[in-house]
Amino acid sequence: MDNSHPRFRDKLENVEKQGFSYKETSIPTQEGEFLWSQIREHKYTNTIEIGCALGIASLYICEALSEFENPSHTIIDPYQTTQWKSIGVKNLKNFRFHFFSLIEKPSEIALPQLLDKKDTFDFAFIDGWHTFDHTLLDFFYLNRLIQVGGMIVFDDTKYPSVARAIRYIAKYPNYRLVTDRNAYRPGGIRTRLLTLGLNAGQYLSRVFPLQIRRFVFSDVMLSRHPLHNVLLNHPRWLAFCKTAEDTRNFDWYENF
Repeated sequence: MDNSHPRFRDKLENVEKQGFSYKETSIPTQEGEFLWSQIREHKYTNTIEIGCALGIASLYICEALSEFENPSHTIIDPYQTTQWKSIGVKNLKNFRFHFFSLIEKPSEIALPQLLDKKDTFDFAFIDGWHTFDHTLLDFFYLNRLIQVGGMIVFDDTKYPSVARAIRYIAKYPNYRLVTDRNAYRPGGIRTRLLTLGLNAGQYLSRVFPLQIRRFVFSDVMLSRHPLHNVLLNHPRWLAFCKTAEDTRNFDWYENF
């Protein structure tokens, strides 16, 4: 049994015989502790999660919620019964967390239905389909479902598709980046060399007309984004706090 989640290790379902591994499939302990601490600190009681799998993130969230009265956790995972063999749900029940509901539908179907029902949440964890468009779609609906003062956490921010979506989301005027200072790690030699190369590329790209720069040097230009160093040095997750209602004009756009 993997020892990376000592908080839950003793009651986790044995998954090795079913071809799964907690270490390979689940969020790391440090990320789980971040979810747990944010829910406890801000006293969030109504949470939602996209992607459950083996249920480790769900356990951290529900364990944090269990301190409060009338907690509620909504899980969207269309593959919980089929691909994941209900292991995530079994783990939650092993710890006697019964204040969750499972929606076994794709998030692009489930989230609009929740919005139509006028449901609201104060904390969301996105660990679903990791394409750029799907990540942005999940955020699009959660932006309308999350209350002011609430938080949205993105997993797997090292994926280029997720990182690119986050660069756009960071432009939203009604969100503030929340970082786990304990999670930062100094950039190694590879990271420092990459940063030096990108910085040199920025200056080189300026000799070209703007349209050519955007086409040829798009990744180099992205290195000038305020989130560049955060994405390089943060392990694999980022969080945004919703500071106000979304009041952007119909034609709002920011380069990202």
